[in-house]
Amino acid sequence: ADLLRGTELFGIATGCLCNFVRARTDLRLVVRRPKHVSASDACTLPGVWTTVHEVLARASVKRNALLLLHAATGGVGIASVEYLSWLGSPIIATAGQKSKHAILQRVGVVARCSSRRDGAFTFGLSYHGAGGRLNGTCNSLSNDFIAVSMAFLVEGGEFQEIGKRGAWSTARMEAAAATARALVTDLATDVPRDLQWFNGLLRKLA
Repeated sequence: ADLLRGTELFGIATGCLCNFVRARTDLRLVVRRPKHVSASDACTLPGVWTTVHEVLARASVKRNALLLLHAATGGVGIASVEYLSWLGSPIIATAGQKSKHAILQRVGVVARCSSRRDGAFTFGLSYHGAGGRLNGTCNSLSNDFIAVSMAFLVEGGEFQEIGKRGAWSTARMEAAAATARALVTDLATDVPRDLQWFNGLLRKLA
């Protein structure tokens, strides 16, 4: 009701990845844009930040809880690194090329593993974990990366799947995660079901 014509907003709408959109959208999918956030910055935030917030909330991440963050130099990965630094939660991150590892090093991520070779990843995870277990995993990789990541979870740990390619079925997740909890977070399918919930995420972001 407080959104009048000419109000500067941000959120999502049909065709919102185009350069310019003139479309109708549900008011629950947009919120007032804070004045100190530029339009170019605001347009990058809804999909990435809301995914990060929801994944980490569902994973019940707590201070000092060790989290494995796959593909950490992507949009969701970088936002997660910043978010987890606020929470004081240690991270083991994966990346591919040396240049991507350098990015993680610059933002303070010391414990890093390969996201290209599963053998190197397994060795690196064992080394950085110092024989311990993970409290949670944010996954977007496939194949053996999933199996190894699941195997390193503590009892009651959380496996959050945000990937699409090679993701395990719910039945397979449940069978493998006998002592852990596995969830698939897909905002693309969640948003249409509960617009009020997504509006709450946007208001937190704003």
